[in-house]
This record gives sequence, C-alpha cells and structure tokens, in this order.
Amino acid sequence: MLKLCRSSGIVVKRCALHPSPPTFKQSIPGICQWWRRYNSSAPPDTSTTKPTTTATRHRRTISTLDPSHLQDHDFLDLSTNIGSATLTTRPSTPEPSSPTSHVTIHYLRSTIPFLPFPPHARGFLYYHHDPALPPTSSGVRFRCTPSPHVSSFFSAGQDLLSPDGRAPWTVWIMVIATKRTYAGLKELLISDGLVTTELMRHCAELGEASGAVHGLGRMHRRTLFMLGQPFFLDLGTVPRVVAMGTGEIRAAQIQFTSVGWRGSGGRFYPYSGHCMVRFERSEEHQGRRVAVVRVLEVLKPIEVTDPTYYNSCRRAFEKPRAGSLLMKGGRPLTIDADGDTELGKCLRLLM
Repeated sequence: MLKLCRSSGIVVKRCALHPSPPTFKQSIPGICQWWRRYNSSAPPDTSTTKPTTTATRHRRTISTLDPSHLQDHDFLDLSTNIGSATLTTRPSTPEPSSPTSHVTIHYLRSTIPFLPFPPHARGFLYYHHDPALPPTSSGVRFRCTPSPHVSSFFSAGQDLLSPDGRAPWTVWIMVIATKRTYAGLKELLISDGLVTTELMRHCAELGEASGAVHGLGRMHRRTLFMLGQPFFLDLGTVPRVVAMGTGEIRAAQIQFTSVGWRGSGGRFYPYSGHCMVRFERSEEHQGRRVAVVRVLEVLKPIEVTDPTYYNSCRRAFEKPRAGSLLMKGGRPLTIDADGDTELGKCLRLLM
C-alpha cells in the first residue's frame, strides 16, 4: 500500500518493499556496460560463512574515504567471522586534535544473529559515485584487496558483494545522511570534500520524509535514478520499483509479469526466470512520455509455466528474449508516464 507523505515540499510515496529476489549463480555475457561497471565485483565466498551467536565488535581507525588519499593504515580486516565492526573515524586534517567518531557497520543487519562478513572481507572502505547517475545514488563501498597495502586497491581490488551476490555491498548516502549512527562517515565524506553539506541536507530531508528510514538500505537496491538504468526482474513475482526524482520519491508494483487468464481462474505468472531489463522511451510515441521495456540479458533460463496459455490467449504476454522489447499481443508492452497508473507516475520522474 502506498501512502502519500509531505515534508518541506517534498512528496514521497511510501511502500512496504518486498524482499530482494534470490541470487543467480552466473552471469551470461552481453549485459550492458553500465551494469558491468556498477557490478564489477567477484562473488563472495560464503562456503565457510556461518552466523555468529553474538555480534563481536572490533575497533579500527580510518582517516579518509577518498580512494586517492587512502593510506595503508586505513586497511580493515572484517574477515574474522564478525557480523558487525565498530570503526573509529578520524579525519586526516592538519589539526593535531581532529574530531573522532565511532561507526558500526553490518554485513546484513536484517538477520538475527547478524550475518558475518565473508572470509575475504579485507580491504578499504571508500566513497563510490557513478558519474552517469546523480549524487543521491552514491554511497560507501568496501574494496577487497589481496594485501594490506593501498597499492593493491587499484591493481587487484574488487568490491565486496552483498549477500545475494547481485550488487556491491553499499552504505547508501541516504542512510548516511539520515541515521545518526553513521555520523562519522558523514563527517569523513564532508571533510574529504567528496560531498557537500547541501547534498547531505537534501538526502536527509528525502529520507525523513519517506517515512521509511529503517528501510532505506533495502530501498536502495530497487531505486532507479535514470530512465535507462538496468534493474533485476524476477518473472515469477510482482516486484516493486522505486524512482527518485530531484525532490520526490515514488514506488510502484511492476504488474506486467502476471496476467489475467480464464484458464488459470485468475492472475498467474506465465513465465519463470530472471533477467536484466531497463525502461526506454518509446520511439513510436513521439511527443509523448511513453516507456517500453527492453530485456538486456537472461540471467536464469526463462521457462513457460503453462504451455496452454500462449495458444489460448490472443493478447498473450510473449516469452522475453535477450535484446528484444517485452511484447504483448504482437506489440511492445508500453507504460504511459502521463497516465494514472502508479508505475507511470514513477517513470514520470525519470522522463
């Protein structure tokens, strides 16, 4: 259920986000360059990972989140079967008595006990911002390195992945700006000149107005910041997508994965499987804000759930194919961004 909230002139759509879809085992070549850059990491080795009975905390000190200013003493070892780690942040300023703060980070906080960091979680925290996306998409990542020397950060480092292996582990800037527990990271980012106080204030307003402060971390995984941004689609679910505009957030269900059919007695999912897709502006609707959906890559083979569906339905949802648009009844599936549907209102922020 979506709920309209207002704060400081910012309009936000609130929703209960569904859990992330299950991980896929391997990636088939051909995914777009943007997603390769966003997801350029090796999958975590969780073969020896077991939940801890208590969240053992270790104190470590970091002085910067700027990759170009990292030093060997910023190296962190989070591989000792810990679910959380307490860090001391001390900006590398000329003053001898620089302010210090303590920040506790978690690998996956939604489990009790906390899921431990994987065995290869040794490296450096750093700020990441994809220049193709707005600053509100940025965050702090963890770069795993084969040695404790910062020289290996660029030569052989790879980003730590989230537990499902589908995206880099990230502390989103919206979370950093909103939660006091991350004040140390916020101070480092500002001290390093990586972000401005104005950006932090803007993110804090958006986060607070969302009414879902405790769910911002999960929201990041399904938030679109631009129209052509790739995202994961599980054809056997009705997933939610979040769109972030300049001063507005909206959320909606993607309902075209399910269809209504008399043979099923209601709505059902004609296909199972996973793929990477993106919204694009329709070339057939010049002068209008209409979007289509292109399949970029098939991640898990797409299977037909009921062979009788396609032959019995004249406007059937056709089997998705890599490189093609999603089709229904021989025509591209379209979403009118100027219409009244919740998904259309989401895409309106991006068009």
